[in-house]
Amino acid sequence: MKRLLVAALAMLCLVAAAQAKTRKIVLIAGKKSHGSGEHEYLKSVRLLKVLLDRSPDLHGIKTEIYFDGWPPDASVLDSADSIVVISDGMEWHPLTASEERVRTIQRQVDRGCGFMTLHFSTYVTAKYSRQALDWNGGFFNYDGDEAGRSDLKTLEAEIALPSPKHPVARGVSPYRYKDEFYYKIDFLPGANIVPIVRVPALSNL
Repeated sequence: MKRLLVAALAMLCLVAAAQAKTRKIVLIAGKKSHGSGEHEYLKSVRLLKVLLDRSPDLHGIKTEIYFDGWPPDASVLDSADSIVVISDGMEWHPLTASEERVRTIQRQVDRGCGFMTLHFSTYVTAKYSRQALDWNGGFFNYDGDEAGRSDLKTLEAEIALPSPKHPVARGVSPYRYKDEFYYKIDFLPGANIVPIVRVPALSNL
């Protein structure tokens, strides 16, 4: 799963690199909240920056990383072409910590900035479900209507590739992997969702 997330970021960069001007990706890490080896947000954004900066196939890309869930000067987001967040979610989500932050992210999305959340940062309170759908196209519904809530399960399972010809899946073969899988995600109604990976073991849950 982590490999595919990196591939998704790389693909995003390749599209951006086709343009003449330099494109900026802002990587935001949430505050440390778990023990060593768990939810390593700072290490994750540092690794993503190294992978993106050193890729021989990416050109015209500039990456910036910020810690503690928010840049010291939010104006750096005004020139971002993509914003990627990996942080705690739920009531600890750094992007919904204040109405000012919510407005700031909404402004970036409205101007056409790309936006992506990874892992726990997909958990968004029901209060901001509309924004989550608008910004990200989907979110982990943990406190909305009980009948429609998302779910998660940790297991080692076979991973299928339902869209093997998709650019993000290029060079990837079906594999077996142990992870904490999020499923029954709330997606934007009517959105054209192209599944990149599928976990058959979860299809009947």
